[in-house]
Amino acid sequence: MAFALAICAFALPVYCDFVKLPARGGSGGTEYSHGCGDDKVFIGLRGKGGYWLGKLQALCRKVSTAGKWLGSTTYSATTDGGEGGFYPFMPQQLTATCPEGYAVKGMSGSARDGLVVKINLHCWKMDRSIPNFGAPNDITRSMTAPYSPTSDRVSWSEDRCSDKIGRGFHGRYNDKGIVAVGLTCHAGTTPNAETLAAPDGLVAVNLTGPNGTQSTTVTPFVQLSWMDRSTYESGYRVRIFNTRLGILANTFERPAGSGIGTRQALNVADLPADNYTFNVCSKYSSADGGDLCFGNMPFTIGQAASCNPTITGQVELIGSGTARVRWSHTCTNPLRFQVQLRSAVSGNFIGVSDTQNGTAREENFTGFALGVANEVRVCAIFQGQGANSFCSAPRAFQFNVPGP
Repeated sequence: MAFALAICAFALPVYCDFVKLPARGGSGGTEYSHGCGDDKVFIGLRGKGGYWLGKLQALCRKVSTAGKWLGSTTYSATTDGGEGGFYPFMPQQLTATCPEGYAVKGMSGSARDGLVVKINLHCWKMDRSIPNFGAPNDITRSMTAPYSPTSDRVSWSEDRCSDKIGRGFHGRYNDKGIVAVGLTCHAGTTPNAETLAAPDGLVAVNLTGPNGTQSTTVTPFVQLSWMDRSTYESGYRVRIFNTRLGILANTFERPAGSGIGTRQALNVADLPADNYTFNVCSKYSSADGGDLCFGNMPFTIGQAASCNPTITGQVELIGSGTARVRWSHTCTNPLRFQVQLRSAVSGNFIGVSDTQNGTAREENFTGFALGVANEVRVCAIFQGQGANSFCSAPRAFQFNVPGP
């Protein structure tokens, strides 16, 4: 490995945010510098090559604090100058990319006729926390001009970033191709690695209304909240489980948070009264390892303090032995409604029909007697509550026996 004088670029306030290792190759030419910026690392090169190399671009990737590649590959600007070829040695598209989870930490190569013909990228595995990640051994990926003779080449040994990883490349070009190339390294506080983390700090509080203030008693409304611990999630998945029934009760998809350390919240007003738990997942792509989840936070949904189904209109006969009843109500999130019937014969109300859910406002029922007085009532059913807890006032009806 060659030890070279590093050029440190300064900004205000004064600190070294990147380091340029010497550009190797030929002499002369126009300077260029391309890279991945503060928030990505240098993972490869794309360019043209014929007799020499030309038109280079840096391949860049976001990384996590553990050195894992994130998202998709992006590209820097392209060097000006020639494409590195001429007839009949026409330039071809070339690419050299580090393996998954690696990044460029060193660079070596060869020149011929004063132009670069080969670039070796020394890729290190990012298996330790930034800034000092890197395995002791490296994997080399090379870009070589396909028509360049191997004779008379001038080679240079590896220049290596000292304690960080590569962020791009620099050098000089002319109208034929790349005259010289050198590695640019991250330094100072960069690269800005992404934190992949599950949310935490789960809290559940009952509210006085759907968007009300915190309640000191159990109500039909709840606010679920959690702490954002990443800047890279695409959103959140909130899952609510009914602990009594052991089932997934509901799932909510929420947008990404506004930054690490900010509290995110979701108000829920459509759960039947019962006991629940919830967890929250930060959503990451499968390529980034998938969702990271946290929590098993319990909470309770209460029933409405006042719940009064009211039968509206008259009970209708809609077919032979079938009637229909309609109602309104002031209940909050009932599980369903039950139609109960009492006749002069039975003496007690019995359930004769149940709606499929708590949004119903009418139901057909059978079981009534013809030619005698009947009474019907509608009861709101909540999980964990008896069927007779919230019932309407009875409505009397009688259907006569059809004549001969």
